[in-house]
Amino acid sequence: MPCCTDPRIHGTGNLYIYDSLNSRIRRVDTDGVITTIAGDGIPYTAGMDLEGPALLRSISVSDIAVDPTGIVYFSDSNSGLIRRVTKTGLLEVFAGVSEAACSNCSDGDGGPAKAAHLEHPRFLTLDNSGNLYVAEGSYDWVIRRISTDGIITKFAGYGAFPDNLLPRDGGPALGEYFGSIVGLAADGNGNIYVAHERQPMVPRVRRIDSSGVISTVVAGQDGIVAADSAGKLVLANNAGLFLVATDGTLKSDGRRKS
Repeated sequence: MPCCTDPRIHGTGNLYIYDSLNSRIRRVDTDGVITTIAGDGIPYTAGMDLEGPALLRSISVSDIAVDPTGIVYFSDSNSGLIRRVTKTGLLEVFAGVSEAACSNCSDGDGGPAKAAHLEHPRFLTLDNSGNLYVAEGSYDWVIRRISTDGIITKFAGYGAFPDNLLPRDGGPALGEYFGSIVGLAADGNGNIYVAHERQPMVPRVRRIDSSGVISTVVAGQDGIVAADSAGKLVLANNAGLFLVATDGTLKSDGRRKS
């Protein structure tokens, strides 16, 4: 397999990856056996079939999320869609409307996610209740939540650029401004983590608690974030791989990137 991106580990120990050079989503089980679960080897372009047998449909993937039952969700920032692979191997549209004339639209809040426009959806994460969070945007990124009944709502990042360049810690996440989001994760305690960069301000990793209040966890760095069910947070960037302590300090695992 020449290249893979967006690895996700399922609770059962299975690893899910997007094989970007072959346009396929693949699963590696705990015995090391690899299986293709979606994609026919051809990158998706507008006009191709979106739904049907997952192994017979074209896909392009920006990020992956896997729920506890093994359903795989994936975003495609170019098509403006989120699709999912069901447990029976079918591919179906979960959110978004594919419409070339509205590639920079973001609307439909309060209604069905399948009728909403998503502006270049990228990062995905699932909370313990089964709600799916999607980070989307071109310049000023936002986060939206799709509940288990398929309704999409605004979640975070809808505030204006702060004149004082300071984060709005202690306030509602809806009123914060992120700039570019580079990482998104959820833990088992109802928290959502957002890594973002917003020049000329300091990059940060933020926590949004179950009440929607935002706070800074790490100041001065951003990157890919991952969290487990116990609330442990890991940050990966060009400086290395770090475990984030409760006070926001970073502990390196010693594998510094070159």
